[in-house]
Amino acid sequence: MAEQPVASRKRAQTQLKLMKAATEVFAERGIIGSSVEQVCERAGFTRGAFYSNFESKEALCMELLAGEKLFYQKAFAKGVAATFAHFATHPQDKAKPPYELIEIALELVLPCIFVVEPDEDEMWTAAMMIYSELGLYAVREPAIRDAYLEYVRSWTQPFAFLLQQVIPACGLEFTLPVTDAIEVLTAVFEIGCRDSLIEFPRDSADPTAATHAQMEKVKAALLRVARLITRPAASVPVGDSVG
Repeated sequence: MAEQPVASRKRAQTQLKLMKAATEVFAERGIIGSSVEQVCERAGFTRGAFYSNFESKEALCMELLAGEKLFYQKAFAKGVAATFAHFATHPQDKAKPPYELIEIALELVLPCIFVVEPDEDEMWTAAMMIYSELGLYAVREPAIRDAYLEYVRSWTQPFAFLLQQVIPACGLEFTLPVTDAIEVLTAVFEIGCRDSLIEFPRDSADPTAATHAQMEKVKAALLRVARLITRPAASVPVGDSVG
């Protein structure tokens, strides 16, 4: 594969720094309350550098949506792989009751979304705040509405794939249509993530502990709802399809 030209690499690095700076500024001030100048100041670039990479703040937001889409796709794929890898190396766990299997699966999937390494805590927290900010911005700014709706569809698809893999693998089945169940669990996940950030803020004395507390809160919410919308699958012995 041909090496990327120096100019292209430099442009990509500049865009990445501007996007990271925008994520931080938007999370702190909100998108409406943030200016291009503030993003440039945080990134250490001029307005000229910004506008040579992005046509507008709205264009930058659309790039952030694309980055978020990729993050969730990778995270959910890692979660599925981690779950099946665990049961492949711990076959004794397959004999556990279905909802204990669900809890194990969540404990493997959620760390792929809630980045727990100390130097990456801020990245996850900012990502969740930006998700909410972009949704509110899409309500107010027609230019990014289509991109936001596409983003929502794109991240719910891998979430749906994860659920369709994990739920049957744990010996369970949905008690309502799959699309409805996924919509319910998606909503619970979103609300749980938002509420966890309020209850356990990253700027606490121990941000890593806060991240783990956030995961526990979301896990508990998902487990409660899973018990309401699933039941043991009569045709699949518990654990047989895991791993």
